[in-house]
Amino acid sequence: MFGLHSQVCGFKELHCFGELIPNHALDATLSKADGVQLCAKLIARSKRDIWGDVEQSDIAQAEKLMEGYAGSLKAGDIAACAFDFIAKSQGKTVPCEQTPRNIFYAKQLLDFYPSLHIVHIVRDPRDVLASQKNRWKRKRFGGDNIPWSEIIRVWCNYHPHTITKLWKQANNLALGIEGHERFHMLRFEDVIESPEATVKAAAQATGVAFEPAMLQIAQVGSSHKTNADSTLGVAKTALNRWQKTLSPGEIAICESVASQPAMEKFGYQTSPPISKFSLSFIKQILKYPVHVVGVLASNPKRAWILLQAAVVKRK
Repeated sequence: MFGLHSQVCGFKELHCFGELIPNHALDATLSKADGVQLCAKLIARSKRDIWGDVEQSDIAQAEKLMEGYAGSLKAGDIAACAFDFIAKSQGKTVPCEQTPRNIFYAKQLLDFYPSLHIVHIVRDPRDVLASQKNRWKRKRFGGDNIPWSEIIRVWCNYHPHTITKLWKQANNLALGIEGHERFHMLRFEDVIESPEATVKAAAQATGVAFEPAMLQIAQVGSSHKTNADSTLGVAKTALNRWQKTLSPGEIAICESVASQPAMEKFGYQTSPPISKFSLSFIKQILKYPVHVVGVLASNPKRAWILLQAAVVKRK
């Protein structure tokens, strides 16, 4: 929605923080060569997603940007330089980086970037599970550029316990910085039910003038259906898909992990409990060791990054 604003450039998920810039390394001083490499990777990812290779044109552009760079080459400053270039190359003035994992570094990012605003979106953890459970189907539903290696990684990554633990940690961190003047939190369900009022409030909080075009989003990127490029606007069918997608065992695991304190805090009501001896529950428990092995085998680097993110503590 912000990316549809006339002055805001909504990036692809660049996975910059935590991956290209390791945890707690925003202040790290880089050599000129490393600065060019970081800048080139961000430019490449903005064009060709995180799976695309860095091309010579990306390196040439990064070298040109670094030529006129004043001051020490801190990793965070180089990222900002790249973000600014990407936005201006598309005729926009405000960069918008939307990798969900950024919440794990929110406090550091707010401290490092004095003009940064963070908009954190909370969604019912059961609907998050429903989306993640079917995410591996995105190639079938219109994600033609997604490599099979990514499909396999996403399929291996799904387990209700792991996904819910990450959800809980992310939202507990968000609650810890809720009072920060440049940190803004809203519920996905409120965006769906009252899009204009919710987006207007978020725009005002971040200093962006609301534009009606922000509500004309294309209904693409779903884990549940094919792309519908011709359909614009908010799809209310995105609510409560978990009721038809998740098994009783998945729901029980999710609610047991997420119930305290975040789930109740955000107004998500839990379901009647099921027996831990039910077949559906036992099936998920037996799947967990296979899931862990699959995650480590399919992408050990990403697994390590997520582990670091999951245990990060707010100072």
